[in-house]
Amino acid sequence: MPAYLLEHELAAIFRLHVPTEAGLDIAAMIDLMIRQGYTHRRPSSASTWRRIMLGQNTAPSETPLQLAGVVGGLSGVGKSNAIERALRLKCQVVIHEAFPGLVGPVKQMVWLKVDVPESGRVGDLAEMLCLATDQILGTSYRKDMLSGRSRPAPAMAREWLAKVACYFPGIVVLDEIQNLFKIETKAVRQVARSRHDPRPTLTPH
Repeated sequence: MPAYLLEHELAAIFRLHVPTEAGLDIAAMIDLMIRQGYTHRRPSSASTWRRIMLGQNTAPSETPLQLAGVVGGLSGVGKSNAIERALRLKCQVVIHEAFPGLVGPVKQMVWLKVDVPESGRVGDLAEMLCLATDQILGTSYRKDMLSGRSRPAPAMAREWLAKVACYFPGIVVLDEIQNLFKIETKAVRQVARSRHDPRPTLTPH
């Protein structure tokens, strides 16, 4: 083979992914959370549609498991890559030609991954969630939520959650979630150290 083709073949090795034990654990954790999260949201159940139409305060037919996971480690060890590889084991969007309670094809959002903005503001995160949803579902949530009257950031996040409920999201991954918090000022940290608490205090933005 010509040398320039050999160089490209060599570069292809960098795309080879050999999962580590931790990576396999992450994939198993994501699979568990997705599947268990759907147990109390069966589309064939009337209570599921009541919750979607009336809000999250409506009791589900089964007690939901509030599952969450955290992947921690040093910067650059491959956390994001392992998570993305695990997510790609499943289709991000599944199109159902027939769906209980609805007419016509329905899109199911199995997973969504967004990076928490460096600003750490909930409003910016809500905008990123809307943008990512628009990109995979073809919706216009970002335009709809940012146009017209302004609203508090937590309300924007709740509105996004209410809108995507009818797409039956399986899991939402927030990368760089530490951006949602900030370390207190040096003066506050010094007071904490004087109280024999060496850990920095994290507070929401």
